Amino acid sequence: MSRCPSDKVVFDAEANIYVCAETGEVLDERPIVEDAGKLKEDAESPIPVNIAVHDYGIGGEVSHLKYSEARVVTLHHVLGDMVRVLGLPEYVHEEASRILRLVGKKGLSYGRKKEELVASIIYASARSYGLLVSFNEMCRKLRVDKKMTWQFYKSIARGLGLKQPSPPIQEYVRLYATRAGIKVEEVWSITVSLIQRLPPDIKANSPSIVAQAVLLIASLIKKGMDGCDVSGFMAEKGLDYCPPSVCEEVREHA
Repeated sequence: MSRCPSDKVVFDAEANIYVCAETGEVLDERPIVEDAGKLKEDAESPIPVNIAVHDYGIGGEVSHLKYSEARVVTLHHVLGDMVRVLGLPEYVHEEASRILRLVGKKGLSYGRKKEELVASIIYASARSYGLLVSFNEMCRKLRVDKKMTWQFYKSIARGLGLKQPSPPIQEYVRLYATRAGIKVEEVWSITVSLIQRLPPDIKANSPSIVAQAVLLIASLIKKGMDGCDVSGFMAEKGLDYCPPSVCEEVREHA
């Protein structure tokens, strides 16, 4: 039997379950509480679908709170599923849960699709640890809209003032070398030398984009193909997230 406080029991209309907003516990039966009458009254009160319409007076405020807490619990369930799909460490899950609670408190979850919202929170959590996570790969695995997820991510990171350090370019080089079937040890010295020679304006691009460009040019140099068509080589290696213009800029400094 649950001992969840009565003021923390909410009805998740989307999942059609009663849950504890404090612990995320799914309540299979009514909890034992002192104020059973109040709990019954709250539980039987409908949760408004349109908060703007029902947010009037004391009743509206209570409904708004219940709806908000229920949505956050639903998002926690989605979060757990997505972290398992991505195979991320537990500390990323814990930080994502913390960010999700902050998002709920600040009302940043309203009007946002839950899958894209949770994906953006996971990405923010991983980035907060400087963990290497390919945004495009994450969106592909989770089957979420990239543009919408990126917009949510930027909004949440800015709204909560999250620190988001980028992993070193070299780490991205290792990631994409594995994906493209390139033996990184064969091109490592060339890539390191290239990265050191790149001017700040090129390094200002996304680290993942710069890494792909550096890896491609280094591979071409290693193969004695530095004059060949970059776009064709990119397609052959499956590294199609890097704009050819960035590759050409990197090649100029090779």
